[in-house]
Amino acid sequence: RQPGFTKACRMILMESGRAMNSRDICDYFQQKMPELLARHKDPMASVTTVLNRLVEYGEAEAVVANGRRAWRWVADANSGAGTRGEAGLVA
Repeated sequence: RQPGFTKACRMILMESGRAMNSRDICDYFQQKMPELLARHKDPMASVTTVLNRLVEYGEAEAVVANGRRAWRWVADANSGAGTRGEAGLVA
């Protein structure tokens, strides 16, 4: 795995302030951090995997935006939510 890839996905979602789909995030990577995508055989699959993990960690939620699956940041940095292994995940 590419170190920093998950952290970069977190940052993109946090800073966007809106729901983003995998394509939006890949486009952002391509414009701002192409070196992070360069090592991924299937960048869309890698981004989707990370976003789904962020949902499992309680940091993001999957939504439908414009008829497509998208994700938005939900973790509250002040409460300490959003770190791996914390309670509050929805099954």
